[in-house]
Amino acid sequence: MPDTHLTALAPGLVDTAMQDYLCGEVDRDEFPSIQKLADARGTKDMPGPDKAAETILGLLDRLREGESGQFIDVRAL
Repeated sequence: MPDTHLTALAPGLVDTAMQDYLCGEVDRDEFPSIQKLADARGTKDMPGPDKAAETILGLLDRLREGESGQFIDVRAL
């Protein structure tokens, strides 16, 4: 696909309804890593969907400048 630019994008943590379930209903004793998610909620480390989308849209031109087939983690930019 020589005329197509592909980028795999990891958006980082996003505060969605899935976080409501994970942070509210999953047993933290059984899954202690859930605490990291709970701690990130309401901080810049876990934006809401609108802010996450805004960040990604702001990066599109930069992503196109990179090599096709790259993997980018938004948190590293």
